[in-house]
Amino acid sequence: MKNKIILSLLLVSSLSVFAQNGATWDKRSYLPFEVIASIADTRLDEWLNRPSEVPKFSTKKPVLPALPAAKTLIKDQFETTQQFEARVSIAQKNHDARIIKLQKKYQNEKSTYNQAVKEYKLSLEIEKRRRQSSSQDQYWKYVFEAFSKELGEPTVKLIEYNADLGVFYTVLTSSRSLFSQWLAVRVPLEHARNIQNNADQLLPVLRFDKNTKNQLIISSAHITFGKHKYPAQLIDKPDNLSKVIKETVSSKPISSNQDGLLPIN
Repeated sequence: MKNKIILSLLLVSSLSVFAQNGATWDKRSYLPFEVIASIADTRLDEWLNRPSEVPKFSTKKPVLPALPAAKTLIKDQFETTQQFEARVSIAQKNHDARIIKLQKKYQNEKSTYNQAVKEYKLSLEIEKRRRQSSSQDQYWKYVFEAFSKELGEPTVKLIEYNADLGVFYTVLTSSRSLFSQWLAVRVPLEHARNIQNNADQLLPVLRFDKNTKNQLIISSAHITFGKHKYPAQLIDKPDNLSKVIKETVSSKPISSNQDGLLPIN
């Protein structure tokens, strides 16, 4: 999602479960995005570091067996030297074969164990990479949920329309805080009156991003009404509101030419 998400604020009502036990805002209401970002950061950290879903490693580590000692053979008095040496040779071969068998078994078990360790570590690494790859989506999900919980349902209040500029000056507020943001919404003159009459149907849509200081900000905004989308710009409160232009229409004098008068029936 490239560090961005579009939050349709009207959908906050669908997440009312997050607004049931919302925090009291007091001083935090002046810095809502810092609070939202902090909540999202904390939840993301918990999500990234939650217990692994990879099954626990269960392969038993092999133990190097104690190798049997070679037996000491004693020549029997009724045994020739040649017979004795043959018996020693056979015993040595049997002993060596047993040692080789034990060592081979250990090497096989060790190889199996090492492969299991390798696969387990690989599974953990894959899980870690998957979590990292989806961490941005998860972060913006937490931002959305925190926005819903902390700010509640947003409203757009239409303040004044400037027909010369084709701009509606509006204020974006929320039901759960003192959050307030002025917007200049570009609306064609032919749409303005209809929007004024249907202000309760306006849907504010914000795009969030992070700035170079890793702070959560609104990077862009627009207002939707029906099938129309109207771009909005975040502004400070305008200084030129409520300046009503009045102009007196001059009246022309009525002619008093009696020749031109006709009787009134």
